[in-house]
Amino acid sequence: MAFWIFMLCMLLLVPLAMIILGKRAINYEVKDKFDMSNYRKKINIKGEKEWLYLSGYRTSRSMKNDETFKFAQKEAGKYWYPSGLILIFPSIVAIYFVIGKDKNTISWAGLAVVAVQMIVMLMSIIPVERALKNNFDKDGNRIVKWTKID
Repeated sequence: MAFWIFMLCMLLLVPLAMIILGKRAINYEVKDKFDMSNYRKKINIKGEKEWLYLSGYRTSRSMKNDETFKFAQKEAGKYWYPSGLILIFPSIVAIYFVIGKDKNTISWAGLAVVAVQMIVMLMSIIPVERALKNNFDKDGNRIVKWTKID
């Protein structure tokens, strides 16, 4: 039973991380055009600021500049927060069916649940990258969309 409780706690880590990081990204307020105080930075050897790779949405397209970074965080948050909320219940239900089974069965069930969780989390890359591509060029400059006024 102790291993089952341990596995349940481990299975809730991914959905809880998605909820916390998603909520943080959605609620991120831009105080200043270049205010990135909520995200840790470090100074590299050349004296340039770089983002620390601790948490959040990190792809080469999202890290072109501050504007693309902020945009990608908010977009990823829109997918991670509800996905995390949705994943909690199926994760609990799936592991519930292996209460009292041997450690091997619990481990395989846990692996299957984590695999599904990772697929759901990684699927958010597709719409976020599409939104970045539609709003920014390859160099990270915002694309201006013109509308015809009649």
